[in-house]
Amino acid sequence: MTLHNALYFNNPLNYDVGRIKRHGTSVIINEMSDNSYLTFSTESDVAVNLADSLGNPTKITHIFIKYKGDLTSYIGTPTGGIGSAFSRTLPTEILNYEDATVSLEVNGFKHDLYELPSAVSATDVRMQFTATNLEIYALMLLELGYEIDANCQFTQIEYNHTDRAGSSSQNPQGRSVRDPSYAGARVKGEARYTAIFRSAEVPVFLDWMERHLNFAFAREFSRYPADVFLATFPDLRVQNEYLNNVMESLGFRVAER
Repeated sequence: MTLHNALYFNNPLNYDVGRIKRHGTSVIINEMSDNSYLTFSTESDVAVNLADSLGNPTKITHIFIKYKGDLTSYIGTPTGGIGSAFSRTLPTEILNYEDATVSLEVNGFKHDLYELPSAVSATDVRMQFTATNLEIYALMLLELGYEIDANCQFTQIEYNHTDRAGSSSQNPQGRSVRDPSYAGARVKGEARYTAIFRSAEVPVFLDWMERHLNFAFAREFSRYPADVFLATFPDLRVQNEYLNNVMESLGFRVAER
């Protein structure tokens, strides 16, 4: 895994309403997970519920934070699963694919996407932040689902910002439907990709798409650190072209929710 690539994460459970609380209390902190960059939380010690619908632990591979202020470090302590506590000292810059320095501050917001040294599973994670003047606009506890080499596999990328939004769901008959805007007050990102895959990998990616119509996406963090967001596959159609007996191309869109 590399932060130079396009990363597709399973839909983060902690974005369900009521999943983040002030540690040791029943006070719900929705501002960290309401998909709005107008609201924020100043809490520095929170408990994140990651249990699935049956109360079982779920997996975490990455942590993403969008914030303002001086956040120097944090500690994450998982419980109810497998894995030990982890800590992170936040950088201010990152090197992109060409080894050029990229600031992690964009339009006044700061960003950090961190791959844990080893994946953990948990029903709850306590997050303790060391900071001054802290404002957290987004906190995502993520599990990596799929990765595309952004500097080798993509043959075409068309990226736009547009005043549209929405998500995907299934109706009771099992048909995919498109839902209205989710926190749609801001202009959002939308990308059209053409990517080259080995033929054996095509059904793997298509299966992941079908099972994860809604997900979280990191466009290419080392180049575009602000472009980590809740996303959906807005089209019911994927363009598939056979290039030769071992390679194929897929054309698809990713849209910010």
